[in-house]
Amino acid sequence: MIKKIINEQFNNIKINDNLTIAIGNFDGFHLGHAKIIDKLLEYKNDTSLAVLFFDPHPNSFFNNEYKVLSTSNDKISFFSKYDLDYLIITKFNLKFSSMKASFFISFLKSINVKRIICGEDFRYGHKGEGTTKDLSDNFIVEIVSYYNEDNKKVSSSMIKDLVNKSSLDLAKKLLNRPYFIGGIIVNGQKNGRTIGYRTANLDYQNYCLPQNGVYYTKTLYNNILYDSITNIGSNPTVSNNQNTIKVETHILDFDKEIYDEYIKVYFLQKIREETKFDSLDKLKEQLNKDKKTVLALKKEYKQWI
Repeated sequence: MIKKIINEQFNNIKINDNLTIAIGNFDGFHLGHAKIIDKLLEYKNDTSLAVLFFDPHPNSFFNNEYKVLSTSNDKISFFSKYDLDYLIITKFNLKFSSMKASFFISFLKSINVKRIICGEDFRYGHKGEGTTKDLSDNFIVEIVSYYNEDNKKVSSSMIKDLVNKSSLDLAKKLLNRPYFIGGIIVNGQKNGRTIGYRTANLDYQNYCLPQNGVYYTKTLYNNILYDSITNIGSNPTVSNNQNTIKVETHILDFDKEIYDEYIKVYFLQKIREETKFDSLDKLKEQLNKDKKTVLALKKEYKQWI
């Protein structure tokens, strides 16, 4: 549980407690990130504990097309499982991006940071000029080694690559959960309801997506988890626009209007490639088969519920 969430411009952040702080982007919150937080928690009887990340992700600030594994709200959810005194979400803007490393160190001193927990590759300041060596001249610094899988460093980039290739089992292992995307339901073409397969059209923002295809998924709505079938792609049977990628989810045993509401879609297994069918009737036949496939797979994933 987080005692206080601070979501501010850096120059508006004021903390009087002595802090041990973990700093990073924490995109996806994988096992390497969890290792950093485990180290942070070792100091719970020494100082107040804090985590700091940046919003938006610095790479997203400079590139609107940059894909992420998790949003800031996702990260809040991840960190809420830990006993933290502060979660500090620092607004990343042009002024912050041009901040000298020495100024960032002064900022950390101003909020009473005494000890820093970070990964081996942590950089800060303008163009990443600041190093952990600079930090250790000013604070107690604990550098947490990489989490390795098959002698490879686990990183957000590595997991993005796995998600892009739909290597969902390994992504799940390294995230310690199935990969999910969340978003608001927006209006679609409403073709699915004409064949008995209504779909929720997800505004997936700038999430990293698995490759195009049809997936067995679980959909979380209003704290209830439903089996679902999710298509990622251009919907070629009913659309001529091959450049727009949609995420559309058919939730089994569900018949509610949920436009403008939020859902999470957890990707468990790819069941087939996206296909263009000659007619909606042919599409319905395939969806009936997909539903049988999902109901069979449900038994395999029962332990996850």
